[in-house]
Amino acid sequence: TDTWAIRYDDYPSADTFSHCNGDLENEEYAEDIYVGYRWFDKQGVKPRYPFGYGLSYTDFSVEMNSVTQSGVELTVTNTGGISGKKVLQIYVSKPEGALEHEVRALAGFAKTKCLGPGQRQTLSIPFRLEDIASFDESRSVFVLEAGEYRVKLNDTAAGSFCVEAERVLETVESIGTKSGKPVSQTVSPKAAAVLKQLGDRDKIRLVVGGGYDIRCYNNVMGAAGRTCTKLLKKGIPNIAMSDGPAGLNVNQLSTLTRNAVPRYPEGLPKDWQWGWLAKANPFLRRIPGKGKTVYRYMTAWPSETVQAQTWNTELLEEIGKAVGREMLEIGVSVWLAPGLNIHRNPLCGRNFEYYSEDPVVSGKMAAAVTRGVQSVGGVGVSQKHFCCNNQEDNRMEVSANVSQRALREIYLRAFRIAVTEGKPWTVMSSYNRVNGKHVCNTYDLLTRVLRQEWGFEGLVMSDWNATEQCSYAEAINAGNDLIMPGTAAISKKLEEELKTGRLNREALNISAGRVLELVFKSEACKAYR
Repeated sequence: TDTWAIRYDDYPSADTFSHCNGDLENEEYAEDIYVGYRWFDKQGVKPRYPFGYGLSYTDFSVEMNSVTQSGVELTVTNTGGISGKKVLQIYVSKPEGALEHEVRALAGFAKTKCLGPGQRQTLSIPFRLEDIASFDESRSVFVLEAGEYRVKLNDTAAGSFCVEAERVLETVESIGTKSGKPVSQTVSPKAAAVLKQLGDRDKIRLVVGGGYDIRCYNNVMGAAGRTCTKLLKKGIPNIAMSDGPAGLNVNQLSTLTRNAVPRYPEGLPKDWQWGWLAKANPFLRRIPGKGKTVYRYMTAWPSETVQAQTWNTELLEEIGKAVGREMLEIGVSVWLAPGLNIHRNPLCGRNFEYYSEDPVVSGKMAAAVTRGVQSVGGVGVSQKHFCCNNQEDNRMEVSANVSQRALREIYLRAFRIAVTEGKPWTVMSSYNRVNGKHVCNTYDLLTRVLRQEWGFEGLVMSDWNATEQCSYAEAINAGNDLIMPGTAAISKKLEEELKTGRLNREALNISAGRVLELVFKSEACKAYR
């Protein structure tokens, strides 16, 4: 699901990526939409392994039954002597018009079941015109230009369809630094009733994470974070969140004590024993004969890049279900995964946490995992890192300077597919800036695009400490509902900003309602009365 170049210098951003040009403040996405195979195809650069490359132990024949604007139908036959599966990749080449286009764009894909020698299977591979439409910056529209759209199966011509006249599929606003009104949504009767009983201070506590307070209603040792732990007497328990995306990242062993202060059976892990933590180690080791030791050995899954290279969304949905069942088992309510940022350059330090250089692969895989996790009931995911988190150097401050077209066709398209097809409980806003403004303070991204254009109805949380570089109040105003991991100092600052009017009261109420909705629909809180 990536292009493997012969030389690193063959990648379009090789000279300018991250620290390579000495500029860690601004990352210029000069290659525009030509990321990965789009660049190699357009420039005629031969890679070591092309995007979509793969091998099989057997042979297949493919008969194309139909090609339409909404997808293809084909029949695959195993003509070899060994059982196997076949990956089918459908590409579309667009007609040249007013806009310049990539040579081909992945529109859809599928994988057969395991076919024995002589066995055949007929598959339908749908694709959406919205996922292959081009974005015209001059008019701020998604458009299909008139002409012949050639369809390929892997590298073989499969057919075509025609668009007789230009079709504008969607008109949107350009993404900038504008502000606007918060978008309200209906919450459950329970959340609405509790919200009415809360004062300003409690609502502010709700929109700020619970920090690392381990004395709380729901505590899973090693969990990355939790919602507010101070409102139990108001009928609001907290929920726990575990990092990912290679499985649940929690402590394997911990001892639970009667005063709710957890201890470690063998002391702190060795890689934690530094600074003040080393001094605290004697006080955190388990006292013999006291407390109950809990074992939480969670499944370690292959990296997302490896998962994506199965080209099997059904398999990824099953992985999601397995993670969801483990979440229920140990009391984690939100899994901080899947990650689906684009593999823009092979030097990105977290590419292993992401799926692909292609937005359709990335979006489809993330949607499948999301559906799997949330299908078990009472647990949810946080799709991340929204958006353009494509490097790790100066991750908190770097500005991804990207054109409206590349933003829409590459970096947002992956999230649009994941959000609309997966319907995640939450989305995580990224550390970085986009075109100069921090994402967690950008109303255009968090409200207008995510909610008004895509219809997202869940909660947006910040990446951990992302708001330290910008404004807490502006984060809430922009639609970043939950500031993570949270501290008392942030709550105090928001109280001051509410008094001065910098924190929008309507936005506060809406975000507090979304946090309550998240808490009350979690399985871990259903037993609380």
